[in-house]
Amino acid sequence: MNMRRADISSGLPAVDVTPAPRAALVVDDDDMVRDTVAMQLEGDGWRVASASNIAEARAVLHADPAIAVVVCDIHLTSESGFELAEMLADLRSEQLATEIVFITGNASSDTAIEALRHRAFDLVRKPLRRADLVKRVAAAEMSAARRRQQQAMLDQLEHRVAEGEAMKRRLAMAMREAEGQNRELAESVGDARHDLLAVIAHELRTPLIPIVGLADILLNSDELSPNEVREFAEMIRDGGERLGAIIDRTLTYLDAERQQTVAEMHEFPIAALIDTALAKLPKATVENGCGFDIDCSTDLHAWGAADLLAEALAELLDNAIKASPKGASVRITACPEDDGRVAIEVTDIGPGLPEVVRRNIGTPFLQGDASTTRRWSGVGLGLARARKSAQLNGGTLMIPDPQPDTGARLRMILRSAEP
Repeated sequence: MNMRRADISSGLPAVDVTPAPRAALVVDDDDMVRDTVAMQLEGDGWRVASASNIAEARAVLHADPAIAVVVCDIHLTSESGFELAEMLADLRSEQLATEIVFITGNASSDTAIEALRHRAFDLVRKPLRRADLVKRVAAAEMSAARRRQQQAMLDQLEHRVAEGEAMKRRLAMAMREAEGQNRELAESVGDARHDLLAVIAHELRTPLIPIVGLADILLNSDELSPNEVREFAEMIRDGGERLGAIIDRTLTYLDAERQQTVAEMHEFPIAALIDTALAKLPKATVENGCGFDIDCSTDLHAWGAADLLAEALAELLDNAIKASPKGASVRITACPEDDGRVAIEVTDIGPGLPEVVRRNIGTPFLQGDASTTRRWSGVGLGLARARKSAQLNGGTLMIPDPQPDTGARLRMILRSAEP
């Protein structure tokens, strides 16, 4: 009579939790039966421990976590193997999942039902045939290994959720520090600050929905298919990566001065700077389909940390592309200023810059559209990062007048090439 509880295969990369060699515990108050079962399993390569009663079995299980299968007689002297099954459920968590195989000389329907009620993996009738016993114990060991593997993966998912929560707390701390540094802007920004907090909360909670929600499903559902488990894990990973990207952008802005001190300063052509900035645009932004109208002389040069300035220019281009209709063109022009510096202008045909942004250009975490229904995500660091990079390289970021009738124009001014 075979009774096997259904096991769910995760479909995720294997985590090796199978003990080697395989370990089993044989529990029987009859020395001859106990020794016979042990020899049968040892002949198949098992490491076998023995016990004559439940107290001895408990001590062995407590001392040896590698044991994955217990072979136990249902009828022990003044004890029942079912008591051991109940103890096993309390003694061993899923990280040390252990299956129990009962042996009995009385395989009645009532006995089988009682064994099933106590979560037995299998029930074997005496007299024991070696090949049948070895086969069933091996199947029980595979089931225990799968349970341990599944729990290990669920533990990993839970750990990742905890890491996401920790990242959220670190970002909240960084935002509180930034809020303290810019408290003097509260009066001019007005209601924008309230909207800003709503945006940041929205941007943090959105990727946490799949992380926490799907992890909860994985932890509590016993009926997921391998494809569902894989799909949920991928969605959790994507949510974590999105949350990590928000944190990385924030920390990169806060760490700008240190990056500038270790960056290499040299002369570079503006045309190459533009090409590098275009190459740094996020894939999702490029797929918007916008074109570029570039007007830049090949002999125009500037001085500074070229890679950091290219990242700053990429922030301006990223904003311009997102603000523009799909398929529109973003204009990039570069020309020398009267004072010898070099100006790069980025012009789009989007909705333009709100007054709060124009008056406080480069204020970190300030957005023109602070609603949670805006067209694109972000926490308002693009202009702030571009301005800080320009300033650290001896330049500035400004909004020239007059602005175009539609869209917005931003000018980043850089130091001219060193003589």
